[in-house]
Amino acid sequence: MHQSHEIIEKSALQKDSQGREHLYVFAPVLVPQCVDLQNQWANAETIKEAAHCFMEKFQESGYRHKAILSKSAITIVENFISKSAMSFGGKEFPAGTWFMGCKVFAKELIDQIQSGQLKGFSIGGNGDLHPKLPQ
Repeated sequence: MHQSHEIIEKSALQKDSQGREHLYVFAPVLVPQCVDLQNQWANAETIKEAAHCFMEKFQESGYRHKAILSKSAITIVENFISKSAMSFGGKEFPAGTWFMGCKVFAKELIDQIQSGQLKGFSIGGNGDLHPKLPQ
């Protein structure tokens, strides 16, 4: 199974309609039943609730769970939950996967993405943890 943090699409540097140079990145945020780097996972219903909460209350990007970034640094341009299984970048994702696409304008972030220091999205939040892992 594809790791939920990996970028699956990354553009070359390009300019938007205002002449700002940016990098476009697209990746899953959460994949149902996929164990993440913290050995945690979520089912499709929990992912849907988290994505809806994100859209209702936040709609912003952070940096390594420490700081909220301005929209002049990174802007979310796509955000959806797949209704059926999908294939992106030669990888399969189950229904209920939360995907996000962003334009990255900050040079420091672009450099970190291109060098592999930043590899994808990670959510912050809180909830109830259950010890049993998915099968």
